[in-house]
Amino acid sequence: MLQLYCILMFIASFLADVSFAQYDGKSKFNASYFLSLFYYKVDVSDILTITWDANALKSRGVNSATCFAVQGIFDNSSPETAAENEKCIITSLFLDNAYNVSVLESGKSNQTVNLGEYHTCPIWDHLWSLRSRAESRNKIKLSWSPQSFSNHVFKPMILSCKKDGDSAPVFTETLGNTTTNVTVNNLEEDTAYLCTINTTIYFSNNNQSGECKKSYDFDPIKTKYVMRTPTFRSVEVLNDTSVEIEFDEPEEVDEDFKGFEISMKNSVEGDWTNVTQLKPEQHSYVVSGLTKGSTYYFRARSIVQPEGYSNYSEYSLPIELPSETTSGGLGLPSMYGCLLILSVIVMA
Repeated sequence: MLQLYCILMFIASFLADVSFAQYDGKSKFNASYFLSLFYYKVDVSDILTITWDANALKSRGVNSATCFAVQGIFDNSSPETAAENEKCIITSLFLDNAYNVSVLESGKSNQTVNLGEYHTCPIWDHLWSLRSRAESRNKIKLSWSPQSFSNHVFKPMILSCKKDGDSAPVFTETLGNTTTNVTVNNLEEDTAYLCTINTTIYFSNNNQSGECKKSYDFDPIKTKYVMRTPTFRSVEVLNDTSVEIEFDEPEEVDEDFKGFEISMKNSVEGDWTNVTQLKPEQHSYVVSGLTKGSTYYFRARSIVQPEGYSNYSEYSLPIELPSETTSGGLGLPSMYGCLLILSVIVMA
């Protein structure tokens, strides 16, 4: 009996020096000196930070602290850190898992403080179905679909684009958390760009909060090459009300080359009027219904879809239509008429 009493007294004296006080996360969180748990996730790097009031710990005789996050048989812990450092950091946690988080205080007495269950970031992607396409020679369009999270909130996203091979971005914009597409303008023609969108989801539950960050790269996208301007071959007067325009195809075209656009005006200061659009294989066109004796100017340009054109190629020489119909088409007598005139002269 005396031996049992001695054993009990020994245990009591030991517990007087080393006490293990257990707290649920919420009540301990409100108890002043453990301030917050913040989980920070960026792709493959994750950090759980636990902060505290250094003065409160020191006043209780705590010299240092070690943080633990336990999930099943896996035990992640931080290095022991001085109380005055005000925080500890745990890394290499599994995604989409619940951890029991605690802090071992060391000093005059050792105490384990249980901060409760903590959830890491969801394992699935923030965005899916990323798409990119060139709209024109200086414009690209990017689109995506966001995931739906029940207890996480999307924060504004950051989109940036740079030339392939460059380090500095040529475009950066902060997007709203509900944005699903954006058009990037004022880019260079026939140039490859790499675009990245950075996302952040925020969560807060009881005594825990955190951010889960991911970075998504769009497929490289190249702005369109606008083909060279077509070259006029000739503008031939057919009669007093029509002309035939002929021009060469540009030297370089792409799969979005849609053909040509013809326009004209009837004075130097006049406005250009679209006449027609031709298919890529059409390199000539007859403009009819013109006014006898009038002067016309013509121009052509290549079309690339959508929303793109080459520069205009203008036929700079004014085309003057004859005031009367002649078989030669230039207001001059025909060869047959010339022979008749010569015959009259000879006979005379």
